[in-house]
Amino acid sequence: MKPKKPRKPGTAWNLRTKFMTVFACILLLPSLTIGLLAYLSAKDEIGSKIRASAMDNLQMLNSTINDKMDAKVHDMSYFSKVFNASFYRPEQIPLLIAKLEQYVGLHPDVMVAYIGTAEGQMFLSPLQELPAGFDPRQRPWYEDAMKQPGKAVITDPYVTASTGEVVVSVVQMLEDRSGVFGIDINLKHILEFTKLAKIGSEGYTFILDKNRKVVVHPQIASGTESTESHFDPMYANAQGEFSYSDEGADKHMVFYTNESTGWKLAGSMFQSEVEQSTQGIFNTTALVVAAALLLGALAAYLFMRSFLGPLREMRSAAQKISEGNLTETITIRSRDELGELAGAFNRMSANLREVIARVSGNMELLASSAEQLTVGAKETGYATEQIVNIIQEVASGSERQVQSVGSSAQAMKEMTTSVQHVAANTSDAAASAVQTLDKSREGNQAADTAVEQMKSIQVAVSGLAGVVQGLGARSDEIGKISGMISAIANQTNLLALNAAIEAARVGEQGKGFAVVAAEVRKLAEQSAASSKGIEELVSHIQSETRQAIGTMEVAVQEVADGIVAVQTAGDKFEDINRSVNDVAEQIEQVSAAVQQIAASVEQVSYSIDQVAGIADATAAGTETVSAATEQQLASMQEMSHSAASLNEMAQELKAITAKFQV
Repeated sequence: MKPKKPRKPGTAWNLRTKFMTVFACILLLPSLTIGLLAYLSAKDEIGSKIRASAMDNLQMLNSTINDKMDAKVHDMSYFSKVFNASFYRPEQIPLLIAKLEQYVGLHPDVMVAYIGTAEGQMFLSPLQELPAGFDPRQRPWYEDAMKQPGKAVITDPYVTASTGEVVVSVVQMLEDRSGVFGIDINLKHILEFTKLAKIGSEGYTFILDKNRKVVVHPQIASGTESTESHFDPMYANAQGEFSYSDEGADKHMVFYTNESTGWKLAGSMFQSEVEQSTQGIFNTTALVVAAALLLGALAAYLFMRSFLGPLREMRSAAQKISEGNLTETITIRSRDELGELAGAFNRMSANLREVIARVSGNMELLASSAEQLTVGAKETGYATEQIVNIIQEVASGSERQVQSVGSSAQAMKEMTTSVQHVAANTSDAAASAVQTLDKSREGNQAADTAVEQMKSIQVAVSGLAGVVQGLGARSDEIGKISGMISAIANQTNLLALNAAIEAARVGEQGKGFAVVAAEVRKLAEQSAASSKGIEELVSHIQSETRQAIGTMEVAVQEVADGIVAVQTAGDKFEDINRSVNDVAEQIEQVSAAVQQIAASVEQVSYSIDQVAGIADATAAGTETVSAATEQQLASMQEMSHSAASLNEMAQELKAITAKFQV
């Protein structure tokens, strides 16, 4: 570990600086943290309230639109059932116009009520001049209504060319499919409500239709298509909120989708409004933090003044004591830790005065004792040196004795190893002899078993020879029978030939008999051929049987000779068994004697090892005593030097204590 470099005097921090740093951290960090958290919390709360207010305004606007449109959709459903093709007759047209006028008069927000018929007629109130060739069936509102029978269709808002007002049409196909009833609604009331709905002080609400065209916007004309990219999130979700930047200003938008029309109701607010609303909170927080810091700084100053004053007094007293003036004392009347520290400092100064006085009084006695100790150490060192020489001679003799005993012990160990090898080999020979005796006995038993097996084979071979001879006799009998069959077949063949000749003489009446005679002749020829084959087969069997009989006779003789040879081998195994038994007994006796010798040699080797151990211990003890004596001699010499140094130290202490004022 590298030693720390000492701090330069110019960079050392005194207690005042350290206390000021600590108090600044204690005051600044909590105050700034609390103030910042309070400011951020208030900012989030105000932003949430503004966003909630914007969503409330959008909900109210959505309810207003639903109320207006639901009422008109209900009217469409009613009049689609009331009006039918009967109102288009000339005598009924005034009544139709009157009903349309009545509806327009009862609903101030309805600009025009009209019916377009399937024949291309157009009835409307108030009356208006239509372009030449006007056909309602070609208008988009008519086509949309006919595509959705039984349902009111709300068109996209549009700006009228005559008045510039924003209008939306609500149309529905008549129940008898004779035409379409519709009304044009002025959205003036909804537009005014939208313009009056403020979000914060500078925020505003606006409406876009489902095709991104402006219905009402404080900065964009109605009917204008909104192509700005910050409107894209409004068409990705049914409702929500997001932040965006418009013309360099940071804004936040909340939006909601009206289900009946598909219009996007949105409220936009400036982020700067939140910051302006929280500016007062920020200023108040900053003022509170500044006041807290000022009061904390005043308290820290008073604390440091009450703490550092006594410390300066103690530092001055400690400086005087370090210069040798032990009469200096401190007077601090406070009862806190500083007062206790001052009391401890005064007691330390008094104790130092007492110690210096006692040290000065004992200097002379210490110097005299050091001189006497030096003389005694020199005399003891001389005597110890003589003892060291004598012990070294004894140690040298012990080492020679250890070497001799070690050589004897090594020789006995080698002899013990050799005897153990002989004992092991003798034991192995005895075991081999026992195994040989067992194998000899097994061989004798195998020879006896072989004799019995040879006798059984002789009996079996003799019986087999008799069977083969009987087989030869049976083969001769089969040969005779086969000859008889052959003779019968030849005779039958002749009879069949004669029968065929007689049948030929008879003519047509003997044809059937001739056929039978031919078949009998064929059977006779087949029997003769089979008989001939049997004779040949029997001849081969008789030849092989005679060979088998000769072989059997030779086998019987060989088996008899084998019995004699096996009996002779059994007698030899008996002789081997007796010889191996005698050898095994002799080897066992030799093995027992060798084991006794090995045990005796091990006992002698163990005794020599003990003697060697004792000699080693004696030599080690002698060396230890020699080393201890030498160490004592060195200690005595060192003591002599120490006594001299102690004398010098006593003189130095005497000079040092003379500097202190007691």
